[in-house]
Amino acid sequence: MAPLHDLNERQRGVLFYIVDTYIQRGEAVASATIARESQLDVSSATIRNVMGDLESMGLLTQPHTSAGRVPTALGLRQWVDEIALKSHAAPISIGLAELSDESDLESNASRAGAILSQLTNFAGLVLGPQLSQVRLRDLKLVSISDHRILAILVTEEGRVIERMCHLDDPLDLLALNQMQNYLVEYVTGQTLDQMRLRIRDELKMARSAKRQFEESALRVGEQVASSNEETKLRVEGLTKFLDIAELTSDMDRLREVVRVVEERERLIEILDRIESAAGPSVAIGTELEESDWARDLGLVVCRFYQGPEPVGMIGVLGPMRMDYQRIIPLVERVAGVLNTARDDDSNQN
Repeated sequence: MAPLHDLNERQRGVLFYIVDTYIQRGEAVASATIARESQLDVSSATIRNVMGDLESMGLLTQPHTSAGRVPTALGLRQWVDEIALKSHAAPISIGLAELSDESDLESNASRAGAILSQLTNFAGLVLGPQLSQVRLRDLKLVSISDHRILAILVTEEGRVIERMCHLDDPLDLLALNQMQNYLVEYVTGQTLDQMRLRIRDELKMARSAKRQFEESALRVGEQVASSNEETKLRVEGLTKFLDIAELTSDMDRLREVVRVVEERERLIEILDRIESAAGPSVAIGTELEESDWARDLGLVVCRFYQGPEPVGMIGVLGPMRMDYQRIIPLVERVAGVLNTARDDDSNQN
């Protein structure tokens, strides 16, 4: 890969003009077009030479013998890193007001995916939020039978999570209330993951160091904090792929893209590999996966948070030549609206 700082000003100008034009028009760009329409004060012959240099670096390719050039995934990556990820679009609020009034994060995130699909005309993706990463506010225990109790968890957003738990020995109402009060300390302000780790550490202590009641309570807490949930991936606007010319020109590949998206597992694996750093991330072409189905696709994603903890990811899957300068800040803005009580003010951008 040729780093951007290895490109001279003329090479950079030609590459970025071709990328911009390709994104807008979806067609190869000829040297005569650049000489005529760009602000580069050079001849067509000079531009052809520069285009040849960029092609030898792997940044441009020539789709047909007599055609102009289009950027490769590597060329788009150069442009995204230099221009798109560093640009700051005006605040975007169209279609987002309804999210601010929705108190349930899961419903909010699902709606946000649909809004992204509508605003971009591509597929909107929502990964999570995972229940195990949502912060909890309260716990209630309700007796169902001598050996069964219902644990009712309330998240900081007011969502209710119910877990059925087994009791080795029956408890009267007073003992059940004492168990509830004891476990509330492990619940308040914690995620299920944090609660599970703390209870596990407590149970590692010698049995003699714990009263039987405390150990019984911790065993119930262990059941409350257990998580066998599957990672949820929602895709909004799958039919938008039918409008992507790069895919509809090859129906076999279009079917493969749809199959991968519908099966979810491979797409979840791709999202799991995305860097965990705050802010938007972009994957282009085979950066998604070294497979033919990903060749002409691009992905823009951003994590969203509850407090300091990442609880999900939202983004857009579309053609490799999507308008990154518009879509990157849009995805970042939607993720910011989903954030709840971040320690910083990033969701106010």
